[in-house]
Amino acid sequence: MNTETKASGRILVADEVSAEGLEPLVNAGFVVEKKTGLSAAELVSELANRDGLIVRSETKVTGDVLDGAPSLRVIGRA
Repeated sequence: MNTETKASGRILVADEVSAEGLEPLVNAGFVVEKKTGLSAAELVSELANRDGLIVRSETKVTGDVLDGAPSLRVIGRA
């Protein structure tokens, strides 16, 4: 019997990250969607029902972005 549990949650990748770098998240059961080049307003809209956000140096996570993302639980910087 396999007792391994899969993670769940929706993660937005807002900057370029290789598919290989995202593979462990997908394999763990997360729904990972990459959308780059978003404006601040678009980012807030995309984060409305996301649990996680992955950024590099292009996307700026401001107080306004955080205020508009009530379900966001984690931000990772690649």
